[in-house]
Amino acid sequence: MIKLTPALLLAGSVLLAGCDMELSQEAKSKVEETTQEANASVEALTHSVNSEMEKAKQSALTSTLSEETNKQIDSVKQKAEEIGNMKVSELLSFGGDNDAESESEEN
Repeated sequence: MIKLTPALLLAGSVLLAGCDMELSQEAKSKVEETTQEANASVEALTHSVNSEMEKAKQSALTSTLSEETNKQIDSVKQKAEEIGNMKVSELLSFGGDNDAESESEEN
């Protein structure tokens, strides 16, 4: 049997401490690596969310502009139809062309 001496105990303690330090360094490395991967994932996810939000904003804006444009087109069509249904005398007064109206009355 090996006799445990203070020197042998000290050597064993130093050896164990060295193993613990090595394991501790590996653990720190792994934690650091995992943290970097997590940060990269969060960054990618943030970019993706921001991109989707921008697409949604653009889509909403396009939709709103399309609705407004369609309303204006409908309004112009309605005015054109109203003008198309007017009589010549109404058209002359509608256009504000008083000189043309005066000339037609004179003739």
